[in-house]
Amino acid sequence: MELGVVEPQPAKTSRPYHKLKDLEQYKSFVLQKHGAGMRQKAILLALKSEIGVDIEPHRLKRMLDKWGASKRNLTKKRKAHIQKVVVERRRGKKTDPQVTLGRTNRSRVLTQDDIDEIVNMEDLEDVKPNADGMELCTPSSSPDQCETTMAAPPKIHIYDEDSHSDGDGSWEPYSNTDRNEVLEDVSTGTISEGTIEGEEGEEEEAPELESDQESAGSNPRESIEQLQRVITAQIKALGIQEDEEIDILDDFLEADSAEMEDIEGLVYDSSDSEEIYWKDPLLQWYSRRYVGRYYHYINMWKNIGRAVVRSLRDYLAKGIPFDDAAERASAEAGEEYGVLLPYKAWKTILQMCDDCPCPFHEDRHKRDEEEGMHILSYIEDLLEAVMEHPSFSMENLIAHWDYEFTDSIIHLPRLIREYGVRSFFTALCLRYIYDMLAWYNFGFFGDALSPLACCSLRNFERIGMGLNTLSWSQFYLKLTRCKERDRLFERLRLHYGVSHPILVQMEIDSAIDLIKQKHSKSPAGRKTLTGLVSKISSDLEYCSRNFSAVYTSDMLMNLTELLGLLPASDAMKFESFLQDRISSSGGFTGSESVGASFYAAAHCTSGLGIAYAQAENYSRSLEMLFRAYGMMAQDTTPAYQVRLVTLLQEICWVVDIRGPVLYLSLQPMLVDFQKHISKNRKSANWKQIQVFRRLCAKYEACRKEYLKEEYSNILTHRSARRSVTPDLQLHFYYESVESWMYSQGVYDIPDPMNLGGQIMEIDSAETGADIPMGDSIKVES
Repeated sequence: MELGVVEPQPAKTSRPYHKLKDLEQYKSFVLQKHGAGMRQKAILLALKSEIGVDIEPHRLKRMLDKWGASKRNLTKKRKAHIQKVVVERRRGKKTDPQVTLGRTNRSRVLTQDDIDEIVNMEDLEDVKPNADGMELCTPSSSPDQCETTMAAPPKIHIYDEDSHSDGDGSWEPYSNTDRNEVLEDVSTGTISEGTIEGEEGEEEEAPELESDQESAGSNPRESIEQLQRVITAQIKALGIQEDEEIDILDDFLEADSAEMEDIEGLVYDSSDSEEIYWKDPLLQWYSRRYVGRYYHYINMWKNIGRAVVRSLRDYLAKGIPFDDAAERASAEAGEEYGVLLPYKAWKTILQMCDDCPCPFHEDRHKRDEEEGMHILSYIEDLLEAVMEHPSFSMENLIAHWDYEFTDSIIHLPRLIREYGVRSFFTALCLRYIYDMLAWYNFGFFGDALSPLACCSLRNFERIGMGLNTLSWSQFYLKLTRCKERDRLFERLRLHYGVSHPILVQMEIDSAIDLIKQKHSKSPAGRKTLTGLVSKISSDLEYCSRNFSAVYTSDMLMNLTELLGLLPASDAMKFESFLQDRISSSGGFTGSESVGASFYAAAHCTSGLGIAYAQAENYSRSLEMLFRAYGMMAQDTTPAYQVRLVTLLQEICWVVDIRGPVLYLSLQPMLVDFQKHISKNRKSANWKQIQVFRRLCAKYEACRKEYLKEEYSNILTHRSARRSVTPDLQLHFYYESVESWMYSQGVYDIPDPMNLGGQIMEIDSAETGADIPMGDSIKVES
């Protein structure tokens, strides 16, 4: 028989007792771990392994509670309840309730920042509120404090996967989910939560990366009246009339985005079966429909090229050497037209256009035709995949790239036939096709788009434009493999180091992807983002000093998107750079000519407005955005008209933060833009129309909500007597509502009104009221 020997084991060591004041030395370490999203168990383990301090869990809870970082009792259901009550109280122009957490003898009152953080959480929409053990009370405060609290705007929620998710990085205008809820009465009292240990649903959430309230220029307590005065002043400065209404029933706005005709039976009529053309009937129909846009597109490049030649001759007549004269002529055209090409490229374009090239030139037609047909067949397969996919459509595909599609993309067979597969027009068209497909759904196409990028970059390199910004697409970074792209990066770093507009755009896109994928919430990701922001800031200043405005315009436009995602502390780091760039471009005097520098200043102005919005300085933000809108409105070219609707969208985004009343102040802006696109129906972009429809729908939703709030304040004209039944009282109420609506100029009232009741006859014998015998009161349903 074997005997089990039990060896004596040392007694388990007990944790040493630590006073709270002795744990203050670890405050920065604990708060850093807690701010990075670590759970309390992980923080305890980190304290023990890294510092050698072993404390009990309840001591850590008390430490976090004392340091104002404890949210142990705020489950999602309780947060949803607080959010609902606070939002409804703000709509009713009441102060925020006082929220007290913890035990009665050790309670903690939530600060205004804590309440604002809960209100701005958008992942609570589908959570059922739970008010168990929670009561609300209005804090006793002075009228000035109440007014300040009512005017306090919600914070901009920076990292939200639902917002700014339009596929191209731009944000969709404004969800109406929380604005169309039915107003309910909220009971008041005192909210006090006990410490519920181990309750189901208890969680320690990682705090969202918030805007820095202490950033420069922050003024988070601006009232609605102050912002309304700013909007009114800026609208008058733009010369927009304020006495007109939006015509929501405009045929142009309600019409379909594209007028599709019957394309059955459309067959390309070609006597030569080997000629390069689209094989799909829909693509053939598009190319025939927009043939006029093709001639306009080619003539535009010819006119710019001829202007470069005339400028070159003027410089040569002054005795300037040819190389310097060619460089000056190209730079002058770039400043005026926004396209900077080397003189060699302009000369090639003019030679191709003036020679009237024949599609069957003996010296090139054989090889170009084979390569061209291979490219067309590949592109057509990609487009057919879009047509055959159940959730894709051609209309949505070309909506954002309307001008590029109608002017160039759909005419690719003709460009190859007339100018060759290695021409400037073909290279630019292939880049447009890549942009359109990558923007629509890169996850669907993936590296199948790599041949288009390689072919486009190779053609640009052949005509001496390998390092030109026109050859670059921000979507090239998404490719996992692309030899021509990697070769381009090597040449840029070899010639310019690390500061070139294309490389800076790559850094900006990397920062945007880092934020959208929410990697910046971790300590390592946050450190990476901070380093990227600092590097982008220094590279922007270098590029602005050493490159022309034509090179930096797209870079500054991408910066605007990044500023809309950064927290205030990082966004305001670009304030001095943007202000210096605006002042160096002539400021807002209105005397500057419309050119590349002018548009660069407009991009800086809009970016500065977005940065101020992140810092919650809404008055300065609106001033900057309105000025940028006025600057962009001076040009009628299609590319900048698309940017105009984006600026209008950004203005509405900033205004919508402060509620529906302020949104109604934008009516003159919407009317003016509606007139603008109605006058230019032929050149209106489908994306413009879609965005403007959403903005108008948002305006109507805010208008209806405002009317609903006004209805709740209307009192009936007649007092309720014993002879007045509920149906009759409702009838009197609707009479007063109807008279008030007529006084406000609202005449679309359904007649007769359905009050939901029945026809009743009430006489004095039944009610005991002073109604003459034989008379009756009738209420029609």
